[in-house]
Amino acid sequence: MLRAHFLEGHRGPLFSVGVQPPEPANAHHWVLVVPPLLEELNKSRRTLHLLGQALAARGIGCLLPDLYGTGDSAGELGDATWDTWIADLNCVHAWLLGQGAVRVDLLAVRGGALLTLDLLAAAPIRVPRLILWQPIISGAQLVQQLLRLRLAAGLMRGSHATAASLRERMAADGWLEIAGYRLSAALMASIEETSLAPPDADRVGTVDWFQLVATPDQPLPPTVHRCTRVWSEAGLRLGVQPIVGDSFWATTEIVEAVTLIASTVSRLEQIRDAPC
Repeated sequence: MLRAHFLEGHRGPLFSVGVQPPEPANAHHWVLVVPPLLEELNKSRRTLHLLGQALAARGIGCLLPDLYGTGDSAGELGDATWDTWIADLNCVHAWLLGQGAVRVDLLAVRGGALLTLDLLAAAPIRVPRLILWQPIISGAQLVQQLLRLRLAAGLMRGSHATAASLRERMAADGWLEIAGYRLSAALMASIEETSLAPPDADRVGTVDWFQLVATPDQPLPPTVHRCTRVWSEAGLRLGVQPIVGDSFWATTEIVEAVTLIASTVSRLEQIRDAPC
């Protein structure tokens, strides 16, 4: 059952799409999706909708919120801050608990993983299971990716801008437009300071890290090996699973990450009735 809500966020209403099991009164286990950022969210909506349907068929609810200034939620992206997004997620998490959810797991996609780690550091919540889909390792990496996107668009128009000149313009104007999105200098600075540092092991039960690869024999990137080793050494119960599939958040055509969805649902179904 698909339901759209406007939830009260930190700075205004948040539009959220939930997929409930056939018997909503018995839906005590929910997955809160922490979305990828900017255009990656638009590319991912189809896959996330299919995930919600698959979970609902197995008695697990799924909720995808649009954060402040994104999608159909209140505000403008240019006014969004990293702290506002963290507060929004905390509001949505609390709303689910208020609706009767007994267990709320988090599923973070791409840049949403950086946001999730800062949420866990800032908010007094415990997550039985944290699922990461192709997480971005550092905010600096994400900012570089965004700047390259702007530079590539500029080259098409004959611009000779550099990453350094874009940063100078952003500092002077207080914002920078990238792929039609107006991003504030403050938000970009906050993103750049983030990293996929391990959360407190007492706050997270189990971590499932799904990494998409092009072929079954493709090794995981060295950055992923280093990061997951640090997480394991921090005492986290971490499982890393390569999944053969396309980069659904970046493909020209909308891609349905069927194998990724099936693997994720299988993990969640195994612990559906486990205690929190």
